[in-house]
Amino acid sequence: AVAAVTPVAPAAAAPAAAAPVAGGSEYVNYNIPVGEWDTTVQQWLIDEGKCQAGALGRLTGDQVFLYAAAPTVNCDGWRTLWKGTGEDGMGTFSATVATDDGTDAVIQVSEPTCIGDAVTKGQAPHGLWLGGVKHTILQHDSAFPGKDGTLYTAVLAMKGKDGVHLVLCPPAADGSQQVILGRYAEAMQQNSGACKGAVMDFAEYLHQQGY
Repeated sequence: AVAAVTPVAPAAAAPAAAAPVAGGSEYVNYNIPVGEWDTTVQQWLIDEGKCQAGALGRLTGDQVFLYAAAPTVNCDGWRTLWKGTGEDGMGTFSATVATDDGTDAVIQVSEPTCIGDAVTKGQAPHGLWLGGVKHTILQHDSAFPGKDGTLYTAVLAMKGKDGVHLVLCPPAADGSQQVILGRYAEAMQQNSGACKGAVMDFAEYLHQQGY
């Protein structure tokens, strides 16, 4: 079990606009100081080995901007789940994808929009992109019950044998909604069930604390 923590409120750690803006070029280079929320993600999702990487984000309109990630060492969480080297430093970049007729096409990818579409719609036009890698959305449940009966939105997306679980928390008293991401990797002897359990435990903790 993870010891209870009392980090600063998400609103203070992540401005409502877009967290990566505050980092500027630091986010592009992944030279990001470790904050209290990064450490919290590390404790809940990484330290027990259930997730390869994890992150916290805030739903803002139809987008989700991440504001904390782990593993904290070498900013590995950010490297795995956020393409900070995007053309605008905001997870927006060009990518080449195969079309139905077998040809290639260049598309514009916005990772904040992809994450937002995944948790609110259960689909994204060009897949769920995280860290510059395309994942296929396989499951979306907008009424997944927590242990106390509270309903969350749960999403599963996969890339090969690896996958990522996303959970959207119910609105807090101030109307904000937190999103938790946890990625598991088969090569690290991790599995979907344990990863989802860790993500859900973290989501329930955050909701119970009023976030």
